[in-house]
Amino acid sequence: HGFSASIPQQGLYFEETLAQQHVYNMPRAYRLTGHLDEAVLRQSFQTLVERHDSLRTHFEERDGEQVQVIDPEVEVELPVESVSREEVVDRYIEEAHRAFDLGRSPLLRLRLLRLGEQEHVLVMTLQHIVADGWSLGVLVQELGAVYRAGVECRAAQLPALPLRYADYAHWQRERLQGERLEQELGYWRERLAGLPGRLTLAGDRPRPAVRSFRGGSVGVELPGELLEGLKELSRSRGVTLYMTLLAAFQVLLWRYSGQRDLAVGTPVANRGRGELEGLVGFFVNTLVRRGEIGRGARFGQ
Repeated sequence: HGFSASIPQQGLYFEETLAQQHVYNMPRAYRLTGHLDEAVLRQSFQTLVERHDSLRTHFEERDGEQVQVIDPEVEVELPVESVSREEVVDRYIEEAHRAFDLGRSPLLRLRLLRLGEQEHVLVMTLQHIVADGWSLGVLVQELGAVYRAGVECRAAQLPALPLRYADYAHWQRERLQGERLEQELGYWRERLAGLPGRLTLAGDRPRPAVRSFRGGSVGVELPGELLEGLKELSRSRGVTLYMTLLAAFQVLLWRYSGQRDLAVGTPVANRGRGELEGLVGFFVNTLVRRGEIGRGARFGQ
């Protein structure tokens, strides 16, 4: 039996099958210290897979439409390998780039790297189509509770899940159709009307014709005094710290591009109801934040 994929899942399914670059893997590595019962860890993941339908879901295409199929039973595999410290990064990269078959569940892959009797690294990779960043937090929290219960030979006390992801997908599709869909689309057409095209941001090399996805990240640590000042500025203007930082980022883009009308895509959790907070699933949504820098803005020299 199949259920309609959610709208974000449908888009990601199309991109993943079209791009064939498997950029939607979500790899994470967790360092585990102290005695580890590997059998209990595997059984803990088995419990979570049985609890969350998304972890037993695969995808099929029927009559041109993407369908999510929840498998009643899935056996969790937790391969264990003894490695040196130098090999950990290689194993992590290997897992991060290994493709999932969207037609087979689970879209979760585990690998336990044993560095010694008291030290392990757990590599957990999820396909983004069944989970998001919030879901990772849910999994880690529940894994800890289930594992502790397992080593103490008792049942874990996890709250019942009032909904499953397929319910959310059905609700979303029922809601976003007809007149309501046109209203939603109309809002964004009006809000983004006349928006210039690609940001004219100078780079140190030509923009490649084909996306490579070989990106990177840079961590920035704000001094405590500066952070407190930003929080106070946000409170005085009645906005969140996030809004202040986003505005500053957009001003920075204007400073380097000269473009006053620009847009930034930003992911949001998209879990507006309490019943969704404990679910593993693909809820995240990307919103376009349009910034129109005022003509009176000036920078000091």
